[in-house]
Amino acid sequence: MTELVKEKDTKQYRQFQKEYCNQAKSLLATEQDVYRRGKQAADNGDCVTAKAFYDGIAQILTKDPQYRNGLKQIVADCQSRAEAKRQEQEKLQKQTQQQEEEKRWEGCIASEQAGKYDDAQACFEQVRSTGGSKAGEAIQHLTKLTSLRQEDDVYNEGVGFFNTHNRGAAREEFQKITQGRHLADAQHYLERISQEEKKLSTDELLRSGLRCYFDSDFTQAERYLKEYVSKGGQKQWMGYFFLGAAHSAQYFLSQDGNEMKQAKEGFLKAQSSAKQTSSKDEIARVQRLISPRIWDLYLRPQ
Repeated sequence: MTELVKEKDTKQYRQFQKEYCNQAKSLLATEQDVYRRGKQAADNGDCVTAKAFYDGIAQILTKDPQYRNGLKQIVADCQSRAEAKRQEQEKLQKQTQQQEEEKRWEGCIASEQAGKYDDAQACFEQVRSTGGSKAGEAIQHLTKLTSLRQEDDVYNEGVGFFNTHNRGAAREEFQKITQGRHLADAQHYLERISQEEKKLSTDELLRSGLRCYFDSDFTQAERYLKEYVSKGGQKQWMGYFFLGAAHSAQYFLSQDGNEMKQAKEGFLKAQSSAKQTSSKDEIARVQRLISPRIWDLYLRPQ
């Protein structure tokens, strides 16, 4: 025992003890430095680098685990904060996406309601293609747009007929509209047509037809005169004669064979009704007003 104590007091032992202490101090200093750098990385939100420093400090087997355990907790806290931040960002991203989808959807609906169907279709197509929460509704609206376009076509056709005083065709188109944004307007036009027809007697139809004929508005004259004879106006000869004359004028202008065919039909009906619905004096007065070319066609309609 005494020999061992004496051995510890040797110069060699003291030298070994000194080196061991220096190594321990060096390891501790290294551990402190790694801990400091790992903590700094974690404070900056760089959890990956902080974890790498922890993995390094774990290899330093110092007697006191203070720095190893401390850095381990710091890394865990950093990762928890990072995960919470990721979840919050994901939540905000979803909220932003939902807000953008709602804004886009409102724009789609606004375009549809304003009748901007091309814009609405492009908008709904975009919503459908992104596959968001409104994708199913977008498909329904794309189908609806087809019906809305058809309703617009019918309505515009009716308005066109109405503006050219073709009330029968206008009524037919407006009566097809039973729903949608044009329903109220279509009903309004139908009421106007009904009111105009009540005001416009058969005699007025004949006068309007003759007025249009002598104004060279032959297409409109045909419409008035057709309506006049179809309602059994008293002056059937005059109605059919000027109907044939209007078609004759159209033929001479366009060389359309169908116009000539209709002109001859009108003249034949005029001849068959001449004795019953017109006098010789009336026929003579009409002859003085009509082009000889048209009168000759009336006399020889076959």
